[in-house]
Amino acid sequence: MTQYLMLRRIGLWSATKTGFIVSAALGLIMGFFWGLAFAFFASLLASAASLRDPGIGAGAVVVMPALGALACGALGAVVSFLAALMYNLAAGVFGGLEFEMEGAEATARPGKECAPVSAPVVKPARRIWKQPHAGLALRWRKSARKS
Repeated sequence: MTQYLMLRRIGLWSATKTGFIVSAALGLIMGFFWGLAFAFFASLLASAASLRDPGIGAGAVVVMPALGALACGALGAVVSFLAALMYNLAAGVFGGLEFEMEGAEATARPGKECAPVSAPVVKPARRIWKQPHAGLALRWRKSARKS
C-alpha cells in the first residue's frame, strides 16, 4: 500500500539543535586533525631551524578540537536555523515536500494523537472568548452607569 506524506513544516528549534550537534561533532574531528597537522609542522620547522621544540604541539592538539567544535557548531546552528526558516516560508507559499512511502504506518509523537493518513486533515476550531455569566455582566453594567 502506497501512502503519500507531506512535510509542511520543520521545527526551528529542532533544526537548530540538530545542526549544532552534527556540526560540533564534525568540527571536533576536523579540529583534532588540524591540531595534529599543526603540531607536526611546528615540530618539523623547529627541527629544521635547529631550534628547541617550542612545545606548542600538545596544546594545539587540545585547543584546536575545542575551537573547531565551537566554531563549526555555532555556524552549523545558524545555517540550519536559516535553512529551516527558508523551507517553512517556501512550504507556506508553495506547499511542502511530498513523500511516497510504501508499507509505512503513520506514528505519533508521545502525547500527540495521529490521524490515519487517508483521513482528511481538519484544523482545530478557533478558541472564541465566551461571555461571562449574566450576573457578572449585569454588575459591570450597573457600575458603569453609576460613574
